[in-house]
Amino acid sequence: RLIAQTGERVQYADGDQSNLDYHSQSDAAGIIPLNPDNPLDDGYVYVVNSEEGDGQGGVYGLYFDKDGNVADYKVLLTDTTDNCGGGLTPWNTWVSCEEYEDGQCWQVDPVTGDAKKTKLGGNGGSYESVAVDNTNTMNPVFFTTEDDEEGAMRRFVANGNGWNALHSDGDETFLHILDNNSFEWTTDEGAARDSAARYYRNSEGVSYHEGKLYFMAKKDLKLLTLDLENMTYETETTGRKFYGEGSFGNQPDQ
Repeated sequence: RLIAQTGERVQYADGDQSNLDYHSQSDAAGIIPLNPDNPLDDGYVYVVNSEEGDGQGGVYGLYFDKDGNVADYKVLLTDTTDNCGGGLTPWNTWVSCEEYEDGQCWQVDPVTGDAKKTKLGGNGGSYESVAVDNTNTMNPVFFTTEDDEEGAMRRFVANGNGWNALHSDGDETFLHILDNNSFEWTTDEGAARDSAARYYRNSEGVSYHEGKLYFMAKKDLKLLTLDLENMTYETETTGRKFYGEGSFGNQPDQ
């Protein structure tokens, strides 16, 4: 069923409609429960970026009740630029990444309506996506990709868990690929950027699963898999290890 269309008001299940038109240039999105303790008893929010440029981007929320009926539509973040990718946090918020030279990463809570710039973006960059390793719940590790030929993967170890963890000081390092199929995390951002230019230009989608970090290098048409425990890595260029077995052509993204 069609639930929303760019440039038109969103129709609610109760017969009412939204006060604003549905946004344009939709990009990355996530689902967040309104009541994480009892997700089946309450509704959920489809949180989605708008990749409009020149300060016209942002984040929006399409709210559903527990039966999947559209109940509300809100703007959650405004005055940002090229909101492309992002990622969900363990505490049920959304991180939205701006993909332009001076971009930042913003944390958005669709339940409280709060939105704030995080520590993940440092001094700014063309950021794409975020993944998190929450194995140590008091020191979750966030990984942020940058869609630039010298875009170094950023690693941020937070101090604490919850909203404030992304707005407080943490330990920031960068991915430095070595020549022997190993890697290290370095505080030397310049060395990491040189490494990105050589091994993983224009990194995009990123995901953490069971001790491994997977991310795409768009310009190099490959998937990199980092073994975070053994500090080694593998590359995949054809998709043969996954369903479909197709090649990574036309600049693989997410």
